[in-house]
Amino acid sequence: MNFWYKTKFLEQYLSDFNIDPASFNYILEIGSKDCQEALTFTKLFPNAHVVSFECNPRLLHLCRTNAAKSNRITLVEKCVTDNPDNHNFYLPKPHVQYGEGVASFCKPWYDYQTIHVDTIRIDQFLQNQTVDLLWIDVQGAECQVLNSFGSKLNQVNTIYCEVNVFHKRYQTFSDEPTLIKQLNTFSLSDRLLLNPNEAHLILNKK
Repeated sequence: MNFWYKTKFLEQYLSDFNIDPASFNYILEIGSKDCQEALTFTKLFPNAHVVSFECNPRLLHLCRTNAAKSNRITLVEKCVTDNPDNHNFYLPKPHVQYGEGVASFCKPWYDYQTIHVDTIRIDQFLQNQTVDLLWIDVQGAECQVLNSFGSKLNQVNTIYCEVNVFHKRYQTFSDEPTLIKQLNTFSLSDRLLLNPNEAHLILNKK
């Protein structure tokens, strides 16, 4: 796939399956990083409101700046987890070369510092809305995020998830086979293997 960017695969999927982006009204973005994708969503889905979750204090100033550019973005400065009593979050130390995108709720392979962040389960946040798109980019904590929905996962129509094929880098039980097995009420609609250990999955409710 030439000229890769974060929403390229999603855009191709919408085109290939003749899905009308105007039919999307509510999007949850878990792991926003800087809210750049949230801004893209407001352009790609002209009728959608985007709720973006991010807890990395080093990135929140970027999230606030970008979220303020659209009245269709709500920023929630919390970590989504199935265990909100655990407030640990792992940041790369300054000398680590990977950048802030590798920060995680799960213990990583790099040299890290531990901080405490505010946490939330999605079933504590979500009311009765239908979630037209759930976007997950959480560096090893994918299954924990899905667990946080509880029975409200039934309110989700489409999931886009970046996941490791094998759980080599983070201390986590999330990997592609485990995630697909957990999502037994969803069917895998499309898959992109971006590199040998990074898969991008699009799943739809059966």
